[in-house]
Amino acid sequence: MHEDEYMKASFRKHVGPSQQDQIDITIVHLTGAIDVESVDLFQRACKGPLAGRSVLFNFEGLSFVGSSGLRTFLECLNTMTNVEGSDVRFCGVRNDFRQILAATPLITRPCYETESNGIQSYLQFRSKTTNQDGDFSLEG
Repeated sequence: MHEDEYMKASFRKHVGPSQQDQIDITIVHLTGAIDVESVDLFQRACKGPLAGRSVLFNFEGLSFVGSSGLRTFLECLNTMTNVEGSDVRFCGVRNDFRQILAATPLITRPCYETESNGIQSYLQFRSKTTNQDGDFSLEG
C-alpha cells in the first residue's frame, strides 16, 4: 500500500454562528484505507482527547480494503461512545461501512447523508433540550 493510501484523519471545530447555535462540534474527516498502523494513530488521536465531546465522523473519503485494523477502529469508536461519553455521529457513510456498522453496537448512533445534516442534528438537539435561560432541561 502506498503512503497516500493509508487512513488519515483531519480534525476541525464547528461553532455555531449565533448565540443560539453555540455548540462545540469536532468534525473528523477520514480519508484513505483502514490499516493497522493508521488505526493505532487514529486511536491515540481520538480516545482521551475527544472524550465527552460532540464528534461527527465524516466517512466520505474512507475506503475499506480488508479487515486489517477494522476491529480496532470500531472498538475505538465504541469506546468513545460508551466509555468516554462522547456524542458520536456519522455522515457520508457508504453502503459497505453501513453494513459493517449494522453488525456492531454502533448501529444505534445517528448517521447522516451529508456533513451539513450531521451538524444540523446537533443544533436541533440543542434547541430541543435548552430552555430560554440557556439551561439544559430534559423536559420537552
